[in-house]
Amino acid sequence: MLRVCKAVIRAKKLEYKTCFHLFHLFLLSTELHIENVTVRSGQSVVLPCWLSPAADAQAMEVRWYRPEQYSRPVLLYREQKILTSSQPERFRNRAALGSPGGLKRGNVSLRIDNVTFADAGPYECYVSSELLYSSALVFLNVSVLGSPLVLSVMKVRGDLVKVTCSSSGWYPEPQLLWSSDEKNGVAPEELHSSRGPEGLFSVQSSVLLSPSDGPSVSCSVSLPGSKDGKEAKDHSATPWKSAFAVVMLMLVAVVAVFTGIFYFIRNKKRGEDHFQESHRKIEWMLSTLNRATAHHHVVVSEDRKYLRDSEKTGDNTEMGRFHHHTCVLGEPGFSSGCKYWEVVLKQENIDVKAAWWVGLASGSADRSTEAPLTPSGGFWYLSSDGSNGYHVNLDPTFPVSLSTRPGTLGVLVEYEKGRLTFYDVGEKKPILTLVTAFTGDVFPLFNPGTGDSGSVHIPDMIPPSVEAEEQPLLNTDTLNTENETEA
Repeated sequence: MLRVCKAVIRAKKLEYKTCFHLFHLFLLSTELHIENVTVRSGQSVVLPCWLSPAADAQAMEVRWYRPEQYSRPVLLYREQKILTSSQPERFRNRAALGSPGGLKRGNVSLRIDNVTFADAGPYECYVSSELLYSSALVFLNVSVLGSPLVLSVMKVRGDLVKVTCSSSGWYPEPQLLWSSDEKNGVAPEELHSSRGPEGLFSVQSSVLLSPSDGPSVSCSVSLPGSKDGKEAKDHSATPWKSAFAVVMLMLVAVVAVFTGIFYFIRNKKRGEDHFQESHRKIEWMLSTLNRATAHHHVVVSEDRKYLRDSEKTGDNTEMGRFHHHTCVLGEPGFSSGCKYWEVVLKQENIDVKAAWWVGLASGSADRSTEAPLTPSGGFWYLSSDGSNGYHVNLDPTFPVSLSTRPGTLGVLVEYEKGRLTFYDVGEKKPILTLVTAFTGDVFPLFNPGTGDSGSVHIPDMIPPSVEAEEQPLLNTDTLNTENETEA
């Protein structure tokens, strides 16, 4: 006895009619068996479908297709060969029969390699011969592990520090938990989850921490009912009970003949002047603008030290340029070390610029994208948007409160530690630290702001590299990021 669903194809749309049973000794007496499947994005998956009892399917037609796409099959086996002429481009070289030689045993399963979230959903397994056809549905569930967590750290008031944890690109909706050395669970001040147009989730949460919360705090994001997730930890070089109460990160200008060197010195309150020496070398990076990466609305000076917005037109589709965002990269790039540079936003006799972006970009990031530039895409920056205030480009964007408008920004990158810190040079204080994980070359990122004619200047001061043992440097040994994935 065989259950068969009779089908009528009309205008390339398969409409299912009533199912019935056939009793005929000459018909192929088989049934299709299927199972639902769940897989992680990026992995390979086999959608199982086979004939039972086992029968040789080598002379049959095997068609796997998405609903309402019968004429554009994911995989089509007919006349004992795979036909690709009508196969959608995105499945080329990714879809195959699931078991080599399996057709002879009645195995008509489908294998998909490098699964993406767009592959999720129903698939129809359709098998036919001269006398019989039958089909069944299998549903593919795809879970997605999101981007590396990004921590931002800001001192807000008194002994309190606000730590924000952000990540994007998760499915299904993830869980976010905070903990510290003193508490298994830390109640978040804020917790936001949103779903983007592609169906993936972004999550962001903040906590206010005091000295009583212990020397470290941890943010973990994981998929529900699973150990799959990522974690970021914030460690202090000194106990938080003293660090939050007595440590102020200070930027002190030290004028030196022929060099104009600026050193970051940390100053402890309550008369404490001892500190742990850092054994890192901070290199002042002589950065220039890479005109070949500039959006055509960005004007770069001949010496490649100034940039501003303009109304000029040009071809933004050239390879390597920013196509939609009015940005430009600095050079050189780097993939190790501790680098520092400054960006001047206040020119003589002109008000401080109201609109700008300053930060860092991965060399492999997509500069042609029209989508917002986020950490998951390889962009990390602080921005000003006039009356709309300051933001860091987390997903969603995160507001930053500043009492004064910076005339000069300092940017410090500690590559191996995944830290990006912004400083208000004029106020001699840090603004914000982002903690993430860098891979490959990264480059300074600049945007002069749309509609703001004021220029951005990268000064050409060339101080020598400074050993921490010789000059007290900014102690940024307060954060560490660990991203863990359960296979």
